[in-house]
Amino acid sequence: MNRQSERAILILCVLTSFLAAFMASALSLALPSIEKEFQIPATLLTWIVTGFILSTAAFILPFGRWGDMRGLKPVFVWGTALYSISAIFCALASNFWFLMAGRLVQGAGAAMIFASNNALLSAAFPPGKRGAALGINTASIYLGLSLGPVLGGFFTQFGWRTIFFFVAFVGTVSLILELIWLKGSIPGPLVEEKFDAGGSLLYGISIVLLVLGLSNARDWRYLLLACGGVILLLLFLLRESRTRWPLLDVKLLSRNIAFAFSNLAALINYAATNSTAVLLSLYLQVVKGFSPQISGLIMVSQPLIQALFSPISGRLSDRLEPRLIASLGMGLSGLSLLVFSFMGKETPLWLVILNLSLMGLGFGLFAAPNTNAVMNSIRKENYGIASSVLGTSRLLGQSFSLMTVTFIFSLFLGSAQVSENPGAFLSSFKTAFAFFAGLSIVGVFASLARGSIHSGSNSSTSPSQKPDHAQDEGEEESIQN
Repeated sequence: MNRQSERAILILCVLTSFLAAFMASALSLALPSIEKEFQIPATLLTWIVTGFILSTAAFILPFGRWGDMRGLKPVFVWGTALYSISAIFCALASNFWFLMAGRLVQGAGAAMIFASNNALLSAAFPPGKRGAALGINTASIYLGLSLGPVLGGFFTQFGWRTIFFFVAFVGTVSLILELIWLKGSIPGPLVEEKFDAGGSLLYGISIVLLVLGLSNARDWRYLLLACGGVILLLLFLLRESRTRWPLLDVKLLSRNIAFAFSNLAALINYAATNSTAVLLSLYLQVVKGFSPQISGLIMVSQPLIQALFSPISGRLSDRLEPRLIASLGMGLSGLSLLVFSFMGKETPLWLVILNLSLMGLGFGLFAAPNTNAVMNSIRKENYGIASSVLGTSRLLGQSFSLMTVTFIFSLFLGSAQVSENPGAFLSSFKTAFAFFAGLSIVGVFASLARGSIHSGSNSSTSPSQKPDHAQDEGEEESIQN
C-alpha cells in the first residue's frame, strides 16, 4: 500500500476516534440541561449514557466478525454514516424517548467504528509502522477526551443540541472523505463461512446483562443480572467451541497467549483507572472546594499527557517489545493510584496535578503498545474480531471499575450524599485507590506474561494462530474493502 493511502486511512480513523471520545466527555456536561428541558428524573437521565454503552457492547463483536467476513471498509463507512445520522436524530429529538432511541442507534454505529477502526489501521500499515499509526489514533482519543469538557461547555451555552449538531457535521465530513478516499470495488466474501446469528444473539444478551449489572451494582437485583450475564457468556463460549462457523474462535483466547493476555491486561488497566475521573472530580469539588470549571481544568492534565506520549510509545512498540513498554506504563499508573490513596484535604494542588500527569504518562505508555501487541498477535483475517475483543475488554473493565466504586461508596457512605459527609467520602476515596493500585500490580504481571511479539518464532502463539508479523514483511498487505 502506498504512503498516500496509508495517510488517508489514518486521517479517517483519527477523525472517527476523536468524535467518539469527544461525544462521551462533552455530553456529560449537557446532562443537566437535558434533564431540565425534558423534566426527567435522574434515574432516566443516566440511561442516555448507559443505553449507548449497552448498545455498543452488544454489537461490537458481531460487527467485527462481519467485517472479517465481508470487508472492513463497508463496516467502517456504514458505522460513520449511522453515527452521524443518529446524531442529527438526537439533536432534533422532541422528547426523552426519541433521544434515547437515537442514542441506542448511535451506540450501534459506534460499535461498527470500534470494530473496524484499529483493524483498518492494522491492515493498512505493515508491522514496522503499525505501532506509530495506532499511537496517533490513540492520541486522538485522548485529545477528544481533553477537548470534550472545554468545547462541550461552550456548546452547551447555545443549547445541548449543538453538541449533536457538531458531531453530525464532523461525522458527515468524515463520511464524505471516506467515500472519496476509500473508493474501489468491493470483492465477494473474504471467507466462505456463514454468519453465526444465534451466537450473536446469545453474546449480545449476555454482554448487556453483564454490563448493566456491573454498572448498577448498588442494587442486588442488578447483581443477579450480572451473574446471569456471566452464565450466558460461559454458555456462549461453550457454544462457540463446538460450532462450525463461530462468531468468536475460542482458540484465539485458549491457545494464543499473546492475544489473551494482552486483552486481559487491557481489561485490568481500564478496571483500575476508569473511575479516576469520577473520584477526582468529587475530591476536588467536595474535599478541596474547587468549582466544577476549575476542577475540569485541573483534570485535563491527564488526557493531555496521554495524548502527548501515545504516539511516542506506539512508535517505540514497533522497535521494542510492546509488553515491556505497556508493563512500564501500567506500573506507573499503579504508582499514581497508590499516591492518590494517601491524599487528603491538605494535599497541595501541585501534587494532585503532578500525580495526574504521572497517570497520564502511564496510560500513554500502555494503550498504544498494548493495542499493537493485540493486532500483531493474530492473522489479518481476524483483525475485525481482534479489534472487537479489545473493545469489549475496555467496556467490561470500565463497568467493573464503576461497580467497585459503587460498592465502596455503599460501605462508607450508605445512603448519604457525598457532600453531606466529606470525611466518609475521603475514606472511600483512599480505599478505592488502594484497591485499584493493587489491581494494577496484577495487571503488570498479566502484561508481562503475554510473551514476545517481535521475535521471529513467537512461542506464545500457536501454529494455528500464526501472527501477522511473522509473515513476510515485504509482502504488500491488502486492505479489506
